[in-house]
Amino acid sequence: MPFNAPFYETCGFVETEPDTEFHRGLVGAEHDHGLSTSERRIQMTRALHSPGGPLLLGETVPLRAGG
Repeated sequence: MPFNAPFYETCGFVETEPDTEFHRGLVGAEHDHGLSTSERRIQMTRALHSPGGPLLLGETVPLRAGG
């Protein structure tokens, strides 16, 4: 898939570290099963506001080498 972090940035997403056990587990599972790619992968998160407070929406996308 083409590098698409710049598109997500235009939609209000920012780069974040995997901060839940579930997301860290996904990264570990990719590595354990040899699915890690040579490209760096990042998680991007955007806060969504609701009457009950902010919600977070995350997406993991590849980051272009050297970028």
